[in-house]
Amino acid sequence: MNVARKNELTLADFRKIESFDSINQTPIYMQKENLLSSSDEEGLAATLMNKKNTLEKDTIIKALESCEYNKSKTAKMLGISRTLLYQKLKKYNLDSVNIH
Repeated sequence: MNVARKNELTLADFRKIESFDSINQTPIYMQKENLLSSSDEEGLAATLMNKKNTLEKDTIIKALESCEYNKSKTAKMLGISRTLLYQKLKKYNLDSVNIH
C-alpha cells in the first residue's frame, strides 16, 4: 500500500495535471498560455549560453591564477588539453600572458 507523504504528488495528482481541459479538449500543458513562444525560448537559450560562457571564463581565469599562469598545469587542472585551453583563451580574449 502506497501512502503519499504530505506535499508529495501521487499518481492520481499527476493524472489530474495531465488531464484534458473539459472546455478546450486539449491537454493543459499544450494550451497556448502555457507554452513558450519561440522568442522566449531563444531568450532563455541565449541567457543560458551567456551564463555558461561567463562561468567557463571565470573558471579558466581562476585556474590560471591558481597555476601561476602556467598553461600546461592549468589545462591539466581543468581536465582539458592544452590545445583546447588555448582555443578557449582565444575565444574569451584571455590569450595575454597575465590576466588581472
